[in-house]
Amino acid sequence: MWVVSTSSMPGRLGRVVVVVALALAWTSLFWFVPPQRAFPVVDAAADAVSDAVRAATGLRAPWLWVAKSTLLAGGVVVVVALWQGRHRTGLALPAGPGLGLFAVAVVVALPFQIALGLDDAVARYYRSFFGPRGHEWIVANAVVMLVEHAFIEGVVLSLALSGGLPPVDERPRRGLRGLPWLGALGLGPLVDPTRAGPRTLLAVPIDAWPALIGQGFVFGCIHFTKAPSELVTAFPGGVAVGWLTVRTGSIWPAALLHLVTGAVVFTTLRATRP
Repeated sequence: MWVVSTSSMPGRLGRVVVVVALALAWTSLFWFVPPQRAFPVVDAAADAVSDAVRAATGLRAPWLWVAKSTLLAGGVVVVVALWQGRHRTGLALPAGPGLGLFAVAVVVALPFQIALGLDDAVARYYRSFFGPRGHEWIVANAVVMLVEHAFIEGVVLSLALSGGLPPVDERPRRGLRGLPWLGALGLGPLVDPTRAGPRTLLAVPIDAWPALIGQGFVFGCIHFTKAPSELVTAFPGGVAVGWLTVRTGSIWPAALLHLVTGAVVFTTLRATRP
């Protein structure tokens, strides 16, 4: 059942700004690096968190990274999921055209990920992944990716949206002339224009777009510091995985997409460098 938001646009924007600000402040302790470099107090707090987790677990890199992510981000995911429920938080299995959209997203993202894998700055960032303990870093990175999507889409996006993730719009669309498969992307007119539902953009309610852009900004802030070329992919990619989450009602297609595209980057790095 569709629930139409009764909040005003300024109210929705205010909610998004507050959620995004809190998310960036919290992740500055473990994922969002620039505040640590800019503010000694944030750097000291991040070091204190690392020291506390290291003392409690006895772990070192890369597993300390996994432990911090799981405790600080995963803990928030659990709390929000218990409060909102797994469907509103996006932890349920995908609905609607999940598999088809995932396949399209992989094809669209492929050239950008190959380009990243050819970038020397990206290669320098990931050099530890190809060292003696490279397999540990790769596994740790995959685990952190899953936690990251549970936090960014499951927490940031769902909280920025009043009431959590909206129902998936499964009204079929015709696509564009000669390209009916684009209907799955929300392009083209409805097959049945009399079916009730909210006003949408790319099959996502118009009211949801401020939250999509906000969580995309959080995703981009966490990723763009790896290399200058990440500026081209991190922020649009963040909005795209948020769109995929709302479009399928689940974080899992976006998380799997990130794992696959990450594997493309690593494979390109391995294939093009000694």
